[in-house]
Amino acid sequence: MRWCEMEINYNLLPLAEVLELVAARLNNKVGEMFHACAKGISDEHLSAQASWQKALEAYLTVSPIGRENGLLLLRFGKSLGSSDLSQQNNNIHFACANLDQALKKAVQEKESRAKIYRYLGIFAGLAVVLILY
Repeated sequence: MRWCEMEINYNLLPLAEVLELVAARLNNKVGEMFHACAKGISDEHLSAQASWQKALEAYLTVSPIGRENGLLLLRFGKSLGSSDLSQQNNNIHFACANLDQALKKAVQEKESRAKIYRYLGIFAGLAVVLILY
């Protein structure tokens, strides 16, 4: 999203071109989502919001990001291309802040689950040793 912000602010490109540039930088499923969104705007003549929703729904079928984060991205897409430059920047900053918060939460969950699995592995190993002797 930060790449979108840079392209919108400094190159003043149309949204479809910005999305294509971001897609070219990302060589993964997220890049495919940005490409699909740009294609929806330029080729299918969808609104930015409709194209974002369509591309995001296709992405969510193959992504493990979860419902909460998907709704966050969907909310971001509802404001996409419908406001002036200043408001668009505010929307990007808001979405990035929320995604950063979601990332921190995911890292905390990973760390807590890693502890549980580590202890579970140790106790399973001890149980095997006790059973064998």
